Formats: sequence, structure tokens, C-alpha cells
Amino acid sequence: MDNEKPLYFESFIKAGIKQVADICYIYVPKFLPNDVIIDEIHNDDPEINENVIEQNYKLLLATIRQKWKDVINTRCKQEESVPKLSLRIKDKVINSDCLATKFVYNILRNVKFKEASSIPFWKAKVSYLIPTPGKDTHLDGKTHKQ
Repeated sequence: MDNEKPLYFESFIKAGIKQVADICYIYVPKFLPNDVIIDEIHNDDPEINENVIEQNYKLLLATIRQKWKDVINTRCKQEESVPKLSLRIKDKVINSDCLATKFVYNILRNVKFKEASSIPFWKAKVSYLIPTPGKDTHLDGKTHKQ
């Protein structure tokens, strides 16, 4: 509260942001970034100015006691229910705490998944649909210069 007056942002309430838990990640120990709050409010009312939302969010964060902020920035809301996963690559095991999304995506794309056998078949069948620079390829299979 600011000067013992309650904060009331109607746009936040309409967007479902009614308590501190609504501005926290569930599985990551920190507050949601401005962009997420702006998106949530714009889902309800796209006409609200982004700067106003950002200022209101900063004011809201400023009213939260530091002790609460410390807890939120160090513990997850659903810490007990977070699955403990690991990834085995050859003889090495990597715990999920150390896995970044980009790293996992690259592993899955490059190591774990192989190209489906149908892909080369269909590439050969529909290769005329793949555009060539400087040419216009039509569905009739004929290539015409631009």
C-alpha cells in the first residue's frame, strides 16, 4: 500500500491479476517480467497504453515488502510439485536444474530425433514446389521466369 491507501488497478483485476501469486512464475523463483503482464492485460483490453501498465506494475512491485520479494526470488510457488528430471547423453547424466531450453531443444533435434523416412520421399515428389530464387514456380510443375 502507498501511504496506507489500497492499490486498485481495474485493468489488472479484469485480467485476473488479483494477488501476489498472480505475478509470480509457478516453477521459477521470480516475478513475471513486464512483457508478460502487458500481454495478460492486452488479452483483456488491447487499448490500454503499455506505459501505463508498466508504471502500474512497477508501483505494484514497489509496494511488496522486501522480505516477500526475497522469498519469491529464491523459492518457487510450486516447488514441491516440480518433477526432478534428468537427461542421459551417452554416459553423462545432466539434472534438469542445469538444463536450458535451448540446450534441450538442440539435443532433441540433433541427437534423439531422426528424420522421418517419409521426408525424402515427399521432397522428391514435390521438389517442384520449392521456389528457386529469381523464378516463379507454379503448382503445375512448370517454372516461369519473372
